[in-house]
Amino acid sequence: MSDRIAPPALRLLGPRFRLLGTGDDDSLQNLDTTALPDGSLCWANDQLAVYALHKQSTAAPAGVTIVQPGSGPGRWMPLISVTSGGATIVADIATLAALPAPVDGAQAFVLSVRSLWAFATGSALTPDGISVADDTGLTGQWLRDPFPSLSWAYQADWGIDATTGDDENLGTQPAHHCRR
Repeated sequence: MSDRIAPPALRLLGPRFRLLGTGDDDSLQNLDTTALPDGSLCWANDQLAVYALHKQSTAAPAGVTIVQPGSGPGRWMPLISVTSGGATIVADIATLAALPAPVDGAQAFVLSVRSLWAFATGSALTPDGISVADDTGLTGQWLRDPFPSLSWAYQADWGIDATTGDDENLGTQPAHHCRR
């Protein structure tokens, strides 16, 4: 079957409650992609994002950015067309950096750090991966809004690990400590 004539039920899938979960009938990762055409789309409720199936991809799985199906070929990757108030919504900073051809002044909200970012064409600041991120097209940089989300203030205890921590973690348990 040609991908161009695939029935809509195979191209636009019903929403899934979760993105990840092998053996979980309500996760996108658990869908068998064998019969699905390249470019199939599905909403993942827990990620607030639309994912597209890249059927020829064999990229290494990477959290919520590159998801290997439980069975069948390809990879699920977030489709960056979900917007809120004119800002694109992405799962993490790696996905932000991979946005195609951002224009000067474009805005994106990054869920993992709960922050708004703005794209600056030609910016040459030192990237640190948490407040300044290069775009993969090397045309500029994403700059994080200096005002943190108030939601961070509701967490009383923080786990910090300067060696193995990750600033996109929640900082709640040893396996999820922040770096700074």
